[in-house]
Amino acid sequence: MIGDKKNFVKSIYYYLVFLISLILIIVGFVGLVNVGLRTFFFKEADKPLIYPIPKPPEAKISDKEFENQLKQQLEFEKQQKIVSRQQKIVDSLTLLIVGSIVFVFNWWLNRDRIIND
Repeated sequence: MIGDKKNFVKSIYYYLVFLISLILIIVGFVGLVNVGLRTFFFKEADKPLIYPIPKPPEAKISDKEFENQLKQQLEFEKQQKIVSRQQKIVDSLTLLIVGSIVFVFNWWLNRDRIIND
C-alpha cells in the first residue's frame, strides 16, 4: 500500500518534470522561430515607427544640427533593435538548452520505468 503511493507520487513527479521541460523546449523553439521570421521574412515588423518631430521654435540649434540629432536617434533605435533581437535569441536558446538537458536527464534516470510502463 505504501509502496504504491510512493510509486504514484514518483510517477506524478517525473511526468511533471517531463511536462515542464517540454514546455521550456517548446517556448524556446517558438522564440527562435519568431526571431527567424522577423529577421528573414517579415523585415517590416521590426522597423521603428517614426513620427515627424517638429523643431521646437525656442530651440537654439540650427536646422542641420537638428537633422543630425534625428539621425543619431534613428541610429540609436536601430542599435536597440539589434540588441533586443540578440537578447531574444539568447533567451530562446537558453530555454531550449535547459529544457533539453532536464528532459534527457530525467529520461535517463527513468528509462527503465518508462520502458516497463
